[in-house]
Amino acid sequence: VTASLDNTAKIWDVSTGTLLPTLNHTNWVESANFSPDGSKVVTASDDHTAKIWDVSTVTLLHTLNHTNWVNTANFSPDGSKIVTASPDGTAKIWDVSTGTLLHTLNHTNWVNTANFSPDGSKIVTASLDNTAKIWDVSTGTLLHTLNHTNWVNTAFFSPDGLKVVTASDDHTAKIWNLSQTLSLPSLVTVKALQNIKKVGASFEVTKDKTLSKFIMKLPTNIKDHYLENGTIKNTGTINGKVKNFFLIRGMGKPSVK
Repeated sequence: VTASLDNTAKIWDVSTGTLLPTLNHTNWVESANFSPDGSKVVTASDDHTAKIWDVSTVTLLHTLNHTNWVNTANFSPDGSKIVTASPDGTAKIWDVSTGTLLHTLNHTNWVNTANFSPDGSKIVTASLDNTAKIWDVSTGTLLHTLNHTNWVNTAFFSPDGLKVVTASDDHTAKIWNLSQTLSLPSLVTVKALQNIKKVGASFEVTKDKTLSKFIMKLPTNIKDHYLENGTIKNTGTINGKVKNFFLIRGMGKPSVK
């Protein structure tokens, strides 16, 4: 699928180069993207709309409205949501099946791009307000602000979702390490948790065995406690009692002291 300043997006047969459907807007089309299953296309246009199309029938399913151009529109990895980015200072999250607006993500200047994380749980937006921002998809909550000294042109998650790269008019690209949550592996026993607790750790465990809160306070004689390659390590006498806690994707901020 191609996007053009002739006010159209066009779908082409890859094997033959044959033109299939033409999707019409009333102003330049800035981007066009397939859904993960290939059944739909979303187009973003300077006519202040993004449009969701059914590929097989060339039917317009939903029109998603902004108050200025729409720069980009992207499906979530599972195809259930779309995020749009606009110079109206917002990115918006939409339900694909109904076209309903779910959340509005606000910047103080144009939003150039908006992209989902690989697991679809977060969005990173890039703006002319000199920031990129990371948002929780389910709630629309702002999680992190990443600062540059000039416009941020684009931002993307790494394939594992643990880093973000931003590109800016301040002549830099930056790679950001995201704060991590901690996961409790199935092999960790109640006894192991009790042993960890004895050395000064406090934690809360959810039903899915995820540590929602983890604070480790080491005795003053134990030093060099650090995170390396996704594993909590230390050089003190409790080595081995916390090594089964591994970093997984997430935005929580564990406190290790």
